[in-house]
Amino acid sequence: MEKLIIKKNKPQQENALQFIREYKINLPFLPDDIVVSACNFEISEYHNKLFEKFNICCPDPISNAVNKRQAEYLAGRFIAISAIRNLGVQINNIPIGKHRAPIWPREVKASITHTNSQAICIAGYQHNYQYIGVDLENLLSSKVVSEIKANIINDNEEALLKDNKLNFETAFTIIFSAKESLFKALYASVGDYFDFLDAEITEICNDKNSFSIILLKNLTPELIIETKFVGYFIIENGSILTALIE
Repeated sequence: MEKLIIKKNKPQQENALQFIREYKINLPFLPDDIVVSACNFEISEYHNKLFEKFNICCPDPISNAVNKRQAEYLAGRFIAISAIRNLGVQINNIPIGKHRAPIWPREVKASITHTNSQAICIAGYQHNYQYIGVDLENLLSSKVVSEIKANIINDNEEALLKDNKLNFETAFTIIFSAKESLFKALYASVGDYFDFLDAEITEICNDKNSFSIILLKNLTPELIIETKFVGYFIIENGSILTALIE
């Protein structure tokens, strides 16, 4: 199974109380022209003056949120700006749009994900890619899986999970994350929410670290029932990262 290849760097902001540490990450399945940036962050080191220190705008919905949400937003925007600059596009801000989705520069397709301690962004040029989605999840416990299962997977997917050599909770987390990546990849085209049960995972290939997913609902005139996507996953240190790029 592929591993995330990580090399920790020195803190990017020595005067920011060690809040963010950017690190290098190698995702072997990414095309060469896709940029990926990642960071660890410490919620306990967060304070609201950090937005000013990093020269990142804090929009009203975030400024009124709890510290945890502010810290996650700041880390996500920090790493997204880093990724887009590494792509060669100079920006200072990524505004919030409908449903608080990021408004990317016109020439960019990108996706952000975070846990409570890591943030990752992948980005590419819009003329090369129609869909980009990434998601990072901590492995879900059996208790959480039992509580949310009925809203995430159907009977076919449950049978698929039981046949997989991975334990049920790990395989379930892959499906959960894969559907999050699908949503992020398609949201700009769909323009609205759609449900976990509007798509179905039809294959999880442990040898290739890949998954196949089809739509079970017409979302747009182009995104119709049985439209198929292939994505990839990596399991590492108690978390799962999935990505879908087309």
